[in-house]
This record gives sequence, structure tokens and C-alpha cells, in this order.
Amino acid sequence: MTKHLTTQSNSNRVARIENRFIFNAQYQLTAREQKVILYLISNIDPKSQKRFHEQVISVKKLESALKAHGKKWGGLYEEMQSFTDRILDKKIRFPTDLKIDGRSFPGKINWFQSVMPVRNENQEVSLRFLFSEDLKPFLLQLNEYAQINRLEAQQMKSGHAIRMFQIFKAQRDRMRRHEKVSKLTYEVNSLKAILGIEGKYPRFNSFRERVLDTIKHEINTYTSLELIDLVYTRSGKKVIALTFVFTEKEKESDTFLEIKVDPGQAPTEESLAHTFTKSQLRAYKLLVKRNIIPGIAYKQIVPEISRGSSEFVGFEDIYFEFAWAIFENKSNLFQKGSKLTENEVRKKAGTFVNWFLDNKVFQQGDHFATIQSLLAEKKKHMQRNYPDEWDLRMRSKGIPAIEVN
Repeated sequence: MTKHLTTQSNSNRVARIENRFIFNAQYQLTAREQKVILYLISNIDPKSQKRFHEQVISVKKLESALKAHGKKWGGLYEEMQSFTDRILDKKIRFPTDLKIDGRSFPGKINWFQSVMPVRNENQEVSLRFLFSEDLKPFLLQLNEYAQINRLEAQQMKSGHAIRMFQIFKAQRDRMRRHEKVSKLTYEVNSLKAILGIEGKYPRFNSFRERVLDTIKHEINTYTSLELIDLVYTRSGKKVIALTFVFTEKEKESDTFLEIKVDPGQAPTEESLAHTFTKSQLRAYKLLVKRNIIPGIAYKQIVPEISRGSSEFVGFEDIYFEFAWAIFENKSNLFQKGSKLTENEVRKKAGTFVNWFLDNKVFQQGDHFATIQSLLAEKKKHMQRNYPDEWDLRMRSKGIPAIEVN
């Protein structure tokens, strides 16, 4: 019997993909399609899994994990139906040495064996995904692979930018010990093939404006990489090849996680009320009050709290208060209650983000157990002494704040 994996509480952010696939696969997917796939790949454990398991994910959870800038997807039913139709029809092409009538004959495989609408264990409308068996050498039996942080891709709007980000990240993972700056050169037609747009943009200026400029802008704005330069090789007036020059962005310090966030990423009060529950909204405000960048609080911290354990759902604000108290008590960098400079305030917020996202000290080990224990006591106290507040929290679980009286 096929094992089902329900990913409601999964908080893994890293998708591990074999380099051979990243560098050689040819496909065109929208940004949203690629985000779904990276999300699903991040749920795979290539060390322990010998085969693919079905992943059952509620549509609401999928929307919550992938939507951008707090906007709801228009017509969720239509969007999901369209997505399943598109993704099952799209192929991955691989170049081969085989030729027919003198022309290269590519191999083709599917992304998924099946994508089916189902109800999950909580009777929520969900999608059940099962990757194609042909992808096993690239997602399970890993030798040389890249680690792609799906949250970096989550902010991008261009499918081409997400595709090239994976290629650049794979190259940096492979060559970081040997070089500070990496270069990759492609013939124009070869690059178009990788992006799945062979035959499109015959005028190079259109290709540059609609594809290359977008790739550079989104990678430099949203990711940990920097596309330093794009060098054109010409034959006469015609551009025949491109060289991408890229490296990692420098961090301000070892303890400060610097993530570029568009000002537009900071959500409005109205969008928050439509997106977050009451307890999530309170957690978000507490984070921002502690000088966490709004976009990071909104995109990367608040959603991860409830994924850590079902016990935290409806109590995200209290979870944060406990986590922050542990952080202040354990961190030797900043004395609680002492007056900090503006730069120290930023570093303190950045250190907390590192603890939460990179080091995951609140999501595993003793700190996680401590928070669970403290929260259990808090719940008992609330039930006994504040029944109205307890009742409101129970009623508002999973419901946007704007819909709760």
C-alpha cells in the first residue's frame, strides 16, 4: 500500500535536487507551479526514503504557503483545477545523443504520476500529489545535489528567475570552496531551451527585456545570491552567448541575517486581517514591535509557528512571547533591559531571526520542549481563570481575523 504523507505541520524549507537535473533539465513552469514543486520536494527526505510517498495537502494550506503579498488567489477552485490540468500536461525534456533525421531526439518525463483532489484526515478539501517514478534519480538517490531554500523562491514572480536561481545556487554549492565568484556561459538558444522557451523572442532585445532583466532583478532583490554581471558574446552585431557572473551576498555580520524585502512585502492591516487568524495577527504585531522586518515576520516566521506543532495553532502570539523570553535569557550578546544603539537593535532582531529560521533552536531540542510545557500550563490557567478568552481562541482557530466577532 502506498504510504500517505500529510504535510500540514511540515516546516522544512530546503528542497534537495540532484545537480544533473538542475543543470540539464529543460522545462517551462510558471512561478507558482515551481513554488508548489519546491514545496513538495522540501517534504522529501532523500536519506531515508527509497520511494516516493503520496503527499496530501489541504488547498487552504497550499494557498497559505504559496500566496504572495497577502493576496488571496482569485477563484481558488478554478485556480486549483487549472493548476492540476497544467502540471499534468507539462513535460521535462532532457537532451540525448539520439538523433532522428539528423536532429536531436530529447527524452521526456512527467513531473507527477498523479494529482488528485481528496479530503484529508480533517475532512478538508486537499490535493494528493505523487511524483513520477522517473524523478527518483534526481530527488531520492542523490550524489551531487543543491540545497534550495524554497522561501527565497517564494517571493519571486518570474518562473525564469526561479529556474536560474536554482542553477546559480547549484553552481555556488559546488564551487564555493574553489572560487568566490562563479561564471556560467550559455549559447542563447541553449539557455532558451533550459527555460523551455525555444523559438520565442527572436529579437534579442525582447529576450533581454522580458527575461534576462527580470532574472537579474528578482535574484538580486529576493535571494541570497547576487548576479554581478551579464556579459554578451557577439558575432558581428548578433549576441550568440551569455555569461552570468554571480556570488553570494555579504552578510553584515555572522549573527545578523540580512534578507532583502520589497517595501511592498510589508502587508497592510486589511490584508493581514484577511490572511491571519487573531492569534497569528497578534504574533505578527509582537514580532514587528521587536524590530523584526515586517516581510520576514509575515512570510517566514508567523506561518512557521503553527507548522511546528498543532499545539501552537491558536496560540502563536503566546508561543512567540515564550520564544523571545528564552532568546533574551540565553543570548549573551544583548543584556535584557539595557539600552541598545540602533545598530544593536537591528542585530538583536536579526539574531532572533537566525535562531528561528537557520538554527531552529525553538523548533527542536530542549527549547521546543520548554515552550510546549510552558504553553500547556498557560492553556490550563486560561481555561480555569479566563474562560471567555479560551472560548474566543477556540472559536477563532483557522479563521481569518476579519471573520471573527
